[in-house]
Amino acid sequence: MSVMTNLANLPAATSLIDIHGSKATAATSRKLMAASEALNGPALPAALGHLIDLHVSRLNGCSYCKLLHLAEARDTGVDEALIAQMGDQAAVAALEDRRLAAALAWAEALTLPCDEAALDAPRAELARHWSPEEQAAITVKIALINAWNRLGRGAWHVTEAA
Repeated sequence: MSVMTNLANLPAATSLIDIHGSKATAATSRKLMAASEALNGPALPAALGHLIDLHVSRLNGCSYCKLLHLAEARDTGVDEALIAQMGDQAAVAALEDRRLAAALAWAEALTLPCDEAALDAPRAELARHWSPEEQAAITVKIALINAWNRLGRGAWHVTEAA
């Protein structure tokens, strides 16, 4: 069972597009969720996964995902001061935990528009701090939260403060 389904209070939202409305879209959503859940555990520690999700969701401006991943980070025991820095590129760049900073800088590089050459420095920094297997898990995690953010922004209107 995913952490997301265990949250007592999911963000209040109005569905604008029912992404579960057909057999094909419902199956696709389930597969996307399964892909997200497959990264939980040894491949990607929960706290890191929630911080990546929150950072990318704040960069993308997805109100639903911001609220959801804020709750997940808190439920996992992530420090409030660290949570407050997610979505702030300058604060993330200044993190003392260079390993975390490298993962979050990679998330920014893959989320925000840039040319291919702009990926070289954050990719090299990621490689300095993470194993090849961890780099792959982080990269897939970033791709998945970007997909969820696009669905969240397009399909749901949050009816509570983000």
